[in-house]
Amino acid sequence: MRKYLKLIFISFSSIIISVAILSPVISLVLPEKFTNHTYYRLLYKAIVDKETKNCITDEEKILNLFQYVVDHEFEQGTPYKCKPAESLIYGEAYCDFKARTLNALLGIARIKSRYAMLLSNDNPEVSCHTLNEVFLNNKWCVFDTSLNIIFKDARGNNLSLEDLSGDFNLISSERKFTALMAFRKSAYDSLEIWF
Repeated sequence: MRKYLKLIFISFSSIIISVAILSPVISLVLPEKFTNHTYYRLLYKAIVDKETKNCITDEEKILNLFQYVVDHEFEQGTPYKCKPAESLIYGEAYCDFKARTLNALLGIARIKSRYAMLLSNDNPEVSCHTLNEVFLNNKWCVFDTSLNIIFKDARGNNLSLEDLSGDFNLISSERKFTALMAFRKSAYDSLEIWF
């Protein structure tokens, strides 16, 4: 019996030593896309763990991760040249990269989310602005990381993409838009094409 245990121990130890010695070589041999994906996934996991460590509900997790993206990615530079994780590292991102980052973080947190673009009932074209729809309380809700807006109706209920696509007044009555319109109408008008 001792011989078998000794043999198992030696075999197991040799496997561990082989993996430890070969792991740098393996990372050099594997395709870059695979190793980058693994690295980015670890980066996202570290962010999710840190930002949600004291959260109890999915809503708290969503709000913390949403705020993280708002605080760490800014409209500047040339994000189309960046990969999604690089936009987080360098802080350069436009609406599509912010939406992608939030989706990635929420995916790690096991919360459903997806890209969203508004449709107009009057105009069959899709908006040029990318949003997120996040599944919260058995309903899809619209989040805009670029403008730091979680769309809600007058009673404070979260709005879906379908709600917003059907009624532009729900978008234009959002308090940040009304404040912007009162403060600088030209800036408000420039955002109107996004929606």
